[in-house]
Amino acid sequence: MRRALAGGALLWATTVAAIEPARFTPADVGLAYPDSQFVRCDPRTGTATNQYVAMLRLEYLHGVIVPKVLRALRDACGATPSSLVAVPRDQLGKFHILYSLRPLCDGQPYAARANYLWDVPQGLLDKLRRCLVQKPVQSIVPEDLLPALRLVVTGGRYLDATALHPTPPLCRPDPTVALDGLLDPDRPVDPLVPAMCAALDHVADVHTRQAHAMLSGDVEQAGLLGRAVRSAQTTVAHLARTPDEAQLVDLMFTGDVDPKSPPERTARLTRQLLASHHEWHAAFRCASDRTPNRVAVWIARLRHFRDHYLRAIDFPGIKVRQVCSQPVRRGTRTDCAPYIGTCLETGDR
Repeated sequence: MRRALAGGALLWATTVAAIEPARFTPADVGLAYPDSQFVRCDPRTGTATNQYVAMLRLEYLHGVIVPKVLRALRDACGATPSSLVAVPRDQLGKFHILYSLRPLCDGQPYAARANYLWDVPQGLLDKLRRCLVQKPVQSIVPEDLLPALRLVVTGGRYLDATALHPTPPLCRPDPTVALDGLLDPDRPVDPLVPAMCAALDHVADVHTRQAHAMLSGDVEQAGLLGRAVRSAQTTVAHLARTPDEAQLVDLMFTGDVDPKSPPERTARLTRQLLASHHEWHAAFRCASDRTPNRVAVWIARLRHFRDHYLRAIDFPGIKVRQVCSQPVRRGTRTDCAPYIGTCLETGDR
């Protein structure tokens, strides 16, 4: 199903479309896309995007790229953690967690809002780029960030590579697909097919084994299983029948661990993200053949995203809003209690 805006009214229409998992590279969210309006475009095709692709692209930017950028600013450019802690607090805690969950808890739809979720990270990327062009090559800067920064390494220096990554033209928004994958607690959702449930079970199993390998200190095995988690999750996304379903069953997060994080903190966050992944998996209600609980899925997804994000960065004084809400059934719909705006801001749960 698809809901489109026409004449100020929300209309239902039937769509059939193949779902391609939303997977990106650092260049897809880098300085070649300097404005939040580019979130309306799919960088892989240059065409207008739907809500599933837009949301996953924003989560890739924040969940995978931003932690690397923050660590590079800290370690390669001397930025103090105290000057960076507001980024996760405001970007992740406010503009992603609070702003997406609040309407869902009120029974309202939520569409991906780029705005600060795009513009602030672009400012961080630009700050890192300006720092690096003044320095010799630093091994502590992840090489895969260079395309996002439009830099290359030549003669032991970081040099401009803008010509290799020119700013692409903006694509035209397409209202016929713009709300496909919209998060809406009142939108019909079908029970998952057995193949999808089996694939989600496999993801849960591999994710659990990877977390236990981390907790036991088996870094090599954890690395191998981390790649297996990503592969299994992509398989799940391939099975999605609609952008709405893809929005629920697909996840974007980082497997990075900040090497400067104390071992006990890393272990605590690993246990938390393991628990939040179990919550996410259970919210699909495959065991009972019932329809997924969309609000419960999103609450657990945000909690899991937050746990991975915090494990990837450790700054003194970091504060990120907790996802303390729980799904509560009220009549024919699910909302949340307590109100997300009352959730505490802490460095971990």
